[in-house]
Amino acid sequence: MIRALPIVALLAAAVIAQEKIIRLDDGRRLPVISSALKDGLVHAETSLGPLVFPDERLARAGGTTPPAQLPVGILRISESDILRVESDLDRDRHRQLAQGLEIFARYLRRHYGLEQADMIGAPYRVRAWRRRADFKDIQARLAPAISEKKGRGFGEGVAGFYAPDLGEVHFWDGGSGRVGARMELAQHELCHLFNHLLARSMGRGGMPTWFEEGSAVYYSMTIADETLDAAEPPEPLEHEASLVAVISDLEDERAYGLEELMAVPYERFLGREYSWSWALVRELRQADGGSRWPRLLDWLRKGEKEAAGFDAVLGTRRAAFEKAWHRRLRLAAPLLVDRHLRRNERLVAVATAMKKPSAELARSYRSIARSYASVEEAGPALAFFEAAWRGGAEEASDRLLAARLRARLAGAAEDEVWPGAALVDLRRAVE
Repeated sequence: MIRALPIVALLAAAVIAQEKIIRLDDGRRLPVISSALKDGLVHAETSLGPLVFPDERLARAGGTTPPAQLPVGILRISESDILRVESDLDRDRHRQLAQGLEIFARYLRRHYGLEQADMIGAPYRVRAWRRRADFKDIQARLAPAISEKKGRGFGEGVAGFYAPDLGEVHFWDGGSGRVGARMELAQHELCHLFNHLLARSMGRGGMPTWFEEGSAVYYSMTIADETLDAAEPPEPLEHEASLVAVISDLEDERAYGLEELMAVPYERFLGREYSWSWALVRELRQADGGSRWPRLLDWLRKGEKEAAGFDAVLGTRRAAFEKAWHRRLRLAAPLLVDRHLRRNERLVAVATAMKKPSAELARSYRSIARSYASVEEAGPALAFFEAAWRGGAEEASDRLLAARLRARLAGAAEDEVWPGAALVDLRRAVE
């Protein structure tokens, strides 16, 4: 005869089945249902009730300090009136991330003129993921539209997103070993959150795509430190990859015009469009002493259509604006190339080691190669051209340029015998 278990026993069995194990510093194993780390304290839910204890009680690595990496299931949490930053990162990185994003969030709130009444739903959740697989799992569940609308290849390259329905930011923190690049990604996604808050405060359903993405790229280069608390904080650093891309387009006579860029729909807003939207936001922020920026916010607040009424923002005819805008971008090229040249050994090594770059990265490599070629830096230019070709970004004009660079490296004049590799480039150019 099978006896039915009491409901209480069944519930207890279900709870035990869901428990995880935390190892303590004295060797004991503590079964918990859930746990989180906040302000140096572990907050655990157990089958017997809540439990709080210092993180020093966690099993130690090396016998002297708590482990750098958290046990599975534990989150570090830092909360303020604006953000709730959660992560499974090591202590120092979590602290750096939480402090930097808090400074950045305060800066954006002031910068966008958001009042307390505009911060409905705060504190907003920001979740940093240590493992790419975990991030990709949450992306597939919360933001499937990225891949659905822009393609699987674009979606695979995404390392962060903002989920407007939930008011949450998620990103993979392990995408780069360079701390600055990781802060850039986190700030890019947090800017999308503040763009959403700004749009809501204006009674808009959302921001134009060029502003949404351009501002996120632009402000991602902000240095989040005490200088942002100044009455006139510094502008973000240049986004060099975007600058390289737009300068290359200008050289190829493929520059975006204002109306053309503003008309690109979300589904076709990819790498090149991100770069040009950054360039447009940069111009509106920096040119003419930044006088266009308040007019831009007024234009957005009125809910105008993309191009309607924009002449009032520009303060001049569009043709004149575009000419001045493109000229200022060209003026930035020498400084950009100089910065690249000072770092070329590391950059060339990375490009050379890349067996098959993604299509997006290959196009960036092609732009960088042409920048090096423009200042007669044949070695780095050829390395980036070859990396671009391995990724499928190949043009006949690039092959001709590469052939001349190889001849120059070999010391061969135009009317002398060129090296074999240069002849291969020439042959590929006319095939």
